[in-house]
Amino acid sequence: MTVFANRFEEYLVSQGLSQTQARAFVETEFAGVEEDIRSTRLMVRFNADNTWEDDTGDAGTWRIDGDELVTTHAGGTVERAEYFLDGDNLTLIYTKALFLDLLRQNDDFDAEVYEMFNTILNAGDVFRIFYNRSS
Repeated sequence: MTVFANRFEEYLVSQGLSQTQARAFVETEFAGVEEDIRSTRLMVRFNADNTWEDDTGDAGTWRIDGDELVTTHAGGTVERAEYFLDGDNLTLIYTKALFLDLLRQNDDFDAEVYEMFNTILNAGDVFRIFYNRSS
């Protein structure tokens, strides 16, 4: 998260904010974000019939395509992520390209937000989401 916050600060400076303004904005906006992310729990059930649902009411279908887990949401959004399965642990890996593709499909697509992420993220950056099987 620190790397992202630093790059976001650099981005704000490139958009005309002073270093002091950018740092203050990032410190305010990112306060507690890392802890919030780490403490967020989402239950997702992947069913044997290639359907899935989560505890927010979202649902759809899933399939494996090479090294990617492809989930299609009921609203039509197709989400692709590289995946790694180790026993009861599932890791979803969103490369920059996969993350930007997901942003483009968002119903509330915002070209400025897209461009910001496209600028901030490097080609080798990834987001990882970890799931653990529970009974």
